[in-house]
Amino acid sequence: MCNYKMIIFILCLTESATLAGQSVAGQIPLTLEIREGFIQKALQLREAGNFSAAIDQLDSILSAQGNDAPTLLLKGDLLAQDYQFDEAVNTYQDLLALDYEKTITQINLSYALFMNHKPSQALPYARGAWQRDTTNAGAIVNYFNALLWNLETRKAAAFLSNYGAGLEPDRLLVMQARLYTTSGNYQGGLKYYDSLASNYPNKYYIREYIEVLLAKKEIRQSANLLEHSRQYFTSNECHTIEQKIQAARMQNVGTSFSYFKDVAKNFRIEKSAWWLQSQDRAYRFGVRTGSSTLFSSQQSNSRTLYAGLTISEKWSSAWSGQTDISLQRISSQENQIFTTVTGKQSLEFRPNDRRTFGLSFSSDILDFTSTLLGKNIRSNNVGYLTHIMLNGKIGMYSQGSWGTISDGNEKLQFFGSLYHLFSSQPLLKAGINFSALHFSEDKIISYFSPNQFLSTELFGDYRTAQLGSSRLYLNTQAAVGMQRIEGREWEPTLRLEAELNFQINRFESSLKYSTSNVASRAGTGYKYQRLTYKLIWKW
Repeated sequence: MCNYKMIIFILCLTESATLAGQSVAGQIPLTLEIREGFIQKALQLREAGNFSAAIDQLDSILSAQGNDAPTLLLKGDLLAQDYQFDEAVNTYQDLLALDYEKTITQINLSYALFMNHKPSQALPYARGAWQRDTTNAGAIVNYFNALLWNLETRKAAAFLSNYGAGLEPDRLLVMQARLYTTSGNYQGGLKYYDSLASNYPNKYYIREYIEVLLAKKEIRQSANLLEHSRQYFTSNECHTIEQKIQAARMQNVGTSFSYFKDVAKNFRIEKSAWWLQSQDRAYRFGVRTGSSTLFSSQQSNSRTLYAGLTISEKWSSAWSGQTDISLQRISSQENQIFTTVTGKQSLEFRPNDRRTFGLSFSSDILDFTSTLLGKNIRSNNVGYLTHIMLNGKIGMYSQGSWGTISDGNEKLQFFGSLYHLFSSQPLLKAGINFSALHFSEDKIISYFSPNQFLSTELFGDYRTAQLGSSRLYLNTQAAVGMQRIEGREWEPTLRLEAELNFQINRFESSLKYSTSNVASRAGTGYKYQRLTYKLIWKW
């Protein structure tokens, strides 16, 4: 009897607490009419571009009916439009468990994962949506896109050839534009995008075309396209695109500080400041000024003051170049003071995104140590570079130079790399590097000048956004290998670089640490450490 009364008492308490909670929350029973009112209000806010307020309307439904599948589907779409891709992924994953509109849900989930920088995770969902309904046009386009996100361009081309015939002309055109662009043929891709925007103008195609133009630094063309297409966008959408164009047009000023030390106790402290024009011009000018102070273990020091001019030239979509000229005033502890000019001119031919060829000429003063800088020894070099990607993931890079030095020496240098790109978002790359160095006069001891130097290394490169924030980035590269100097025994090498970048509003800062015992990477041939800090302001 006592137990029965206790159960009744607990049930009464529970019911009272429930009623009290409803009273506090002010909840009203969710009828079909009230639910439809929330839906219609959310659609109106969506049309006006106020996605966060539209999501709040849907949350009013989901707070009472958490398993309302149609509302979850609409919320996922709104979250994606509001660039809340983390939350969109969670919403679509919840929806998958309800087995509602599974094809559409998998399509949307794969897109949200891609936009959340997880293309490899997006691919299985895109494939699953297409396999569930192989005639669904949306599933066909989405699976094709997912192949491109993962740089599977050959598979994407074959898939388009087999399953693209029944698609509407505009969808087929945008798929061809994406295929050409991702495959590196940006000129062909831009022609398809231009045809798409002209024949099938809508905001989605035009916005994609603008973003591709911005990625290729065709800033004026992207601005003109927006100006002639404003009628297709809401004011909020226009503002978002204008911000991207404005960001590409910003000029910047910056300052940097660098500290260098090697095991032979050679120190270098560098300070510099610069200004750089915006990149929406054929000739982009920049100026730089700064100082470099060298200290050595022999308690000698030297100082360089310099002012320089940089011109980045863009003659066409394929041809570009860069000119660097620097006026230097060098003073050493021996009271030697002289003024000199150094510089570099480079020329680059890039017929598509997977083929790059370049030539360069440079003239510098050897400044590896304080004593060496005071000797005013000049090095003139002619160099080349090639970068060829065999497909979307395997690439070859080669760089070499021949130089003459005013002390009678000559130098030959070669660097080659074969790598595999595992992922682009985040970037994950690994491969093998080879390098060789030869000097005609190997008896010189004031700088590293071996008759024969060989090295090889395995490297990995990783770059991604960190801590879930788009403002904080980490770039790292590590390599282990072997090197051989003048026919001696092979010895192990280690190289490490780590750079942390932070962006907020118009400010950008970075802190980079690097260390290496690869002899050819420092003019002294010794193991070194370097720390560099940069601060940039854009406007």
